[in-house]
Amino acid sequence: MIVNAAATTLPTLTCFILSMASHATKWSHGAIIFNLHFDAKWMAVEHLRAVHPALDAKTSLCKRPVYASNWKNPGPMAWRRGNTAVGALS
Repeated sequence: MIVNAAATTLPTLTCFILSMASHATKWSHGAIIFNLHFDAKWMAVEHLRAVHPALDAKTSLCKRPVYASNWKNPGPMAWRRGNTAVGALS
């Protein structure tokens, strides 16, 4: 797990940025039970907090609602305000 690997560099580490996602099963009250990608990312955050508190103190969590490439070419999933796509980079 990337968290354990980062913990081995703690003496020289200044900042650790961890990509995370919401715990889909928890926040959907069990309605979503097969979103393993999101749940696994949240389990990494829980592991970080429980096992590596010193690393947690140096950690910033980054939660991206879409893939970074979607900002350049948002396509049909673009955020919209009226009929205009927003959030795309020019």
